[in-house]
Amino acid sequence: MGVSQNKIAVVGTGAAALGILTALLDKKSDLEITVYDLGHKITQASLDDNPSKERIVSFYDQVYKKIRSVSSLKFPPPKTHFGEQIARQSVGRNLSIFKSESLGGLTNYWGATMLPFTDQEMQDWPISRQELDPYYQKMARVVGLAAESDDLNKYFPKSYSNRPPLKATAELARLNQVINDQKNGKEFKIVSGLNRCGLETRLDRPNHCVYCGECMAGCFKDAIYSSRMTIEKYLQDARVKYVQAKVKRINQKGGSLEIETDQGLEFGFSKVFLGAGCLHSTEIVIRSLELKQRLFMADNAVYAFPIFYFGRKLSQDDLYLSLCNLIFGCIPQKENEHFAQVQVYPNFDYLWRYNLSSKLWPIFKRLSSFLRPHLFFGRLYLHSDYSQGYSVELKDDQLILDKVKEAESGQRIKTLMSSIRQVVNHQGFYIPPIPPLRQRVNTHYTSTLSFNNDSVKVSSLGEVMPHVYLCDSAVFPDSPAINPGFTIMANAYRIVDQVV
Repeated sequence: MGVSQNKIAVVGTGAAALGILTALLDKKSDLEITVYDLGHKITQASLDDNPSKERIVSFYDQVYKKIRSVSSLKFPPPKTHFGEQIARQSVGRNLSIFKSESLGGLTNYWGATMLPFTDQEMQDWPISRQELDPYYQKMARVVGLAAESDDLNKYFPKSYSNRPPLKATAELARLNQVINDQKNGKEFKIVSGLNRCGLETRLDRPNHCVYCGECMAGCFKDAIYSSRMTIEKYLQDARVKYVQAKVKRINQKGGSLEIETDQGLEFGFSKVFLGAGCLHSTEIVIRSLELKQRLFMADNAVYAFPIFYFGRKLSQDDLYLSLCNLIFGCIPQKENEHFAQVQVYPNFDYLWRYNLSSKLWPIFKRLSSFLRPHLFFGRLYLHSDYSQGYSVELKDDQLILDKVKEAESGQRIKTLMSSIRQVVNHQGFYIPPIPPLRQRVNTHYTSTLSFNNDSVKVSSLGEVMPHVYLCDSAVFPDSPAINPGFTIMANAYRIVDQVV
């Protein structure tokens, strides 16, 4: 079969594939696009457009029954989608990390925080943040970004906002002001602002957020953005064909590319864009290039800690958003340090209901509601230089991961927590002087086949084989403390925009 210059393959349907497909379809050209993905369907909420409060409560009662029937005790618990657990990849014997198998990838489960990288995070990139800026703007319009200009702009020059900001609880809004009123220490300058979030906050839209607090169990209104929402529309385009299959290998066949899947072969592609997520894209490249060496995958260490409020209750109702409400930016005063980030959440019911039986929950419910204005949770994210990391290789054609680097603890964490306490512990807010709890894994995987790495040559456009382009976080030089989703989307759009 001969090669058609218009025949293009896209692998994946998550954050990177969203950027890839948006860029391709924006070209308005006569393209033949084939999308490959495992594409497992996820459960959709079976609720009316405007259900009563009682109907919503009844619906989530059933979701929690499903969660308790299949889950083991975990604190903090992982997000689910109406009781569906996220697929996992083993790491050694006693550890596992999340992997993408559903249509929309991990954006079905993410917290939808959309912060851009700054010049500081992109020091080792072959491009500048300024070059990425128009692509951030484009993807913010596609996703919809709820944000406002505030003190976070002291570190992030642009918020890319095009929707009203989310509504934090009254107590967290007070905490936000308290922090920004404080003087900062020598080690870190702490700034605070509302989360920049892929959330439908426009009240005239049918899927706008109603602040029911059940975000972690799955949003019955689809107010939290998933790439699935847009890509399902893209798959209806006449230029797009969808193949539900796992891509195993990409072969060079003369002047064209061949896609090998678990369902068979397809020939004649002129270009292939890999956006299957760091883990699966890496697996495809290892198999395609027959790499024998182990690759390194970076992650972020995350430390959780409580924040108490001993003042009077400020909230007028029980409505709240259980996604991150506030972000503390920890800006280092020393040149050799990295930015750290704290995401702050209210005390949400999912945290407890995941681990309590349906019989115990009615007893605990009042206590959870009472604590909501007085207890919050911070999650401190560190740069990958200070975090756990994993080896990645193929053995007997199976993807094998092992933990080869432990997250740092000790003085760096003490210094960060001390700086955070200095600005938080005022006007009734208090972080106790106890060590934060480190999570074993996170989901911000990067760097297996980074730009200009030593293992495999990867160009500034992500070209890892002739006419095969890596478009996800596998090409990132490291994993900053900032959620990578927004940058994955923007960089994928950039690569396609310059290649096609």
